[in-house]
Amino acid sequence: MPFPTRPAAIATAMLGLALTAFPAAAEEFRPLNTSVTLTGSLAITTDITNACDVTINLSIDGSGNATMTGGSFAPGFAFCTWPASGPTSTWTLTPGPGTSSVDMDIAFDMWGWSCAGTVDADYDNTAGTLTFDNVGVPGDLGITCRIDGTLTSSPKMTIIP
Repeated sequence: MPFPTRPAAIATAMLGLALTAFPAAAEEFRPLNTSVTLTGSLAITTDITNACDVTINLSIDGSGNATMTGGSFAPGFAFCTWPASGPTSTWTLTPGPGTSSVDMDIAFDMWGWSCAGTVDADYDNTAGTLTFDNVGVPGDLGITCRIDGTLTSSPKMTIIP
């Protein structure tokens, strides 16, 4: 088997450097420079399932980053509170990987329990909806809070690669 010529080896090495020097761009939210509201009902379960009417206000900057600017939990059935007393009361959203998921750092109180952590939610770019499918959030004293339901964005938020 012949060895590659010196120019071919240099070209191959340079191509490898070029591919690693320019990583793929991260996903971004759209529309840019606007406010978006996520609303819907989430079933939150600790030892009891509780329906909460949720509103999350977001600001999307010129670089496609979303920052929570406010929000509320309202009793849909019983007792929901906002903000949480956990490690953070600001929910942050990170798009991706890809255009069909969002990672969220969340925290909330429910029936005297505090739950906080990072969860992955499904995102439907066509409908502009964020869906939690019984995702677990670590809670106090080893409990797990579960979130199930869908939030709809208005105006419609999308994720671009």
